[in-house]
Amino acid sequence: MSSGLTDFEHIRNNPSAFVEEILDVDEVFGYQQEFLDSDNRFRQFVTGRQTGKSRSCAWAGLAYAVTNPSSLVLITAPSLRQSSNLFKTLRSEMSQSGYSDSAWGVDRDTQTIIELDNDSEIVCLPVGNNGDKIRGYTADQIIVDEAAFVPDVIYEDVLRPMTFATEGNILLASTPFGTSGFFYDAYIDDSWHTVQAQTSDNPLVSASDLEEYKEGKTKTQIKQEILGEFVESKSKFFTASSIRNVLGAPKQETNDVYLGADIAAAGANDTVFVLTDSAGNVFDIRSFRELGVLGAADKISLLDKQYGFQKVAVDRGGLGQGTVEALAQEADIAARVEDVYLTIQRKQEIYQSLKASIESEELLLPNNSKILRDQLKSITYSRTSTNNLSLSASGDNGDDYADALALCVSVIPDTVGDGQVVGPRGSDAIVSIDDVADRDGNESNGDDTESGGKRQSSRVASGGSRRTSMTGTHSPQSTSANGSRNRNDGQNGRRKARRVRDRNRRG
Repeated sequence: MSSGLTDFEHIRNNPSAFVEEILDVDEVFGYQQEFLDSDNRFRQFVTGRQTGKSRSCAWAGLAYAVTNPSSLVLITAPSLRQSSNLFKTLRSEMSQSGYSDSAWGVDRDTQTIIELDNDSEIVCLPVGNNGDKIRGYTADQIIVDEAAFVPDVIYEDVLRPMTFATEGNILLASTPFGTSGFFYDAYIDDSWHTVQAQTSDNPLVSASDLEEYKEGKTKTQIKQEILGEFVESKSKFFTASSIRNVLGAPKQETNDVYLGADIAAAGANDTVFVLTDSAGNVFDIRSFRELGVLGAADKISLLDKQYGFQKVAVDRGGLGQGTVEALAQEADIAARVEDVYLTIQRKQEIYQSLKASIESEELLLPNNSKILRDQLKSITYSRTSTNNLSLSASGDNGDDYADALALCVSVIPDTVGDGQVVGPRGSDAIVSIDDVADRDGNESNGDDTESGGKRQSSRVASGGSRRTSMTGTHSPQSTSANGSRNRNDGQNGRRKARRVRDRNRRG
């Protein structure tokens, strides 16, 4: 049977036809058909519960293996129980079709592997804690169920490389969970074909059962598990949408450059430098392993000879103190070094400034720095007994890149323009830290939800004008209130910088 089916081009190119004609399924729902029949290499199925996503995964894997000789299909899920259920679902679909195993061309059948007489193989395994259960395969098609709960490192280091040699397909299916991670990144990436379905889209689900299921559920649970929407965590300090709005391809526009430095011990984490010009372009990020405190001071001095920093902000907590002391011995840079001790209060202040600059779109962040994006998305907050915000990175994410960015933004000076103070230190007049607390008390805030279809890719500049740039293209002295000429020059410089920055975003 399987060898004969390879001649049926229509069935091979339209897996939903395979499901209806070979598996004898009465009805493939429209959203399932779209997911199955897309010719995009990268497909994503974002759904509420009880939409048939696991069954759709089983259909996709079986159809591909049967109609594509000598292929390897890997079907996986986070846990052994989930992957075992997927395998049982696939075997059940084969049995209920009315064909015997010999008709299907089954040469070998174990608890995790089906080998067919067309030399195709279906492997169904859990990803394991670190991808160890599935390492070593080269796959023509990978299907990941409950994909939102698979760690990013497994996607990047294990799953994605499996298709390099084959140019194979990757299919993800899951209920959404939060607005960070690989599954969410696929949702906002236009290179992925995303199909989104609510529980109510399944005609077999009764309205009364659905209403009963909603009882006792929170608004977040309903949005995620029934509506299939991505919901921002209430404890996230930065929203995913605000970060996405300031991604682009920043280039240095002005001669005034600022450095933020997060210092790590030799052999521990990374020392991170973030360089930003006065127009808010984060045009360079550098990280160093095993640099040490004196090595960090030497690197900063070398960079200063190249850029002539206006200010250098260094976290002097812990080992950073050694770098600050070493720089203090160098007369040409000592006066421009600002050492920052990140107490809870001080960290709140500089992150408030960073948040304001991001939400008012005063910054342009590099789209190719995934680690910076991921760290910003992972920053969470909690209230202390004195009502300050305690900020930290969630999960396995660090905060060295995010801290270096916040430090850098904290030393870019205010700019006087249009009668008001703007810029990183003045931007908290535009966006208050209290907005975070407001979100905490309003779970249904529209800003916290990514719904209503797939969002525009972060690689494409969003429409609309941006707010005034951080500073003009001149030195801090020329942007002070020393006369109308300087003020007009600063405003013209900001307009020019804004135009260039928008071009960089589109680039």
